[in-house]
Amino acid sequence: MPTPPRLVAALAAPFLLLGSLTACASDPATPSAGGAPSSPAVATPSSTAGTSTSPIASTTAATPASETTTSAAPAAGIDSVQLRLDSSDEVSPGVLQGQGIIFVEIEWMGVSDGAAYDGEKCAAVITVSDPGGKIVLTDRQSTCSGDTSVTIRPGTTGTGTYTVTASLAPWEDADNATESTSEFDVIAWGT
Repeated sequence: MPTPPRLVAALAAPFLLLGSLTACASDPATPSAGGAPSSPAVATPSSTAGTSTSPIASTTAATPASETTTSAAPAAGIDSVQLRLDSSDEVSPGVLQGQGIIFVEIEWMGVSDGAAYDGEKCAAVITVSDPGGKIVLTDRQSTCSGDTSVTIRPGTTGTGTYTVTASLAPWEDADNATESTSEFDVIAWGT
């Protein structure tokens, strides 16, 4: 059987009254027991002849970031860069062998305080150097994690140790990059 509307209103009234009393008690503009308004959580600036108090100096509560007028230290930067290399031409850990062309997938991720860096944009530079130190790939991106690929032609670039370097910085602090390197060996086909 449905509950009559008057019964629902009678049951809800005490809770509504209690909620409005609680809201009034927490309102700083509500008069206190003595009839004077209670003091607000944030002090207001006052001025006397010749001196004034800055609102920043007299604030007792946290100032929202959107109202901050001074520059603050940036959020935690990038502590390290994780690199992961993947290739179907891998014949043992860190050793690649292919007939003609070797394809290598490179993934990177910025790490801050043990977790993935959550910046919206980063300055990323990924390079791959051949055994002679010649750069065979430079990939610049504006992401804090991502991937790229390189095609190695052992007949052209040679066999030996290749070096992957990932340099990653927060977009706002691009001159303060964190770098990570990883190496892999390319061996001749049939060896």
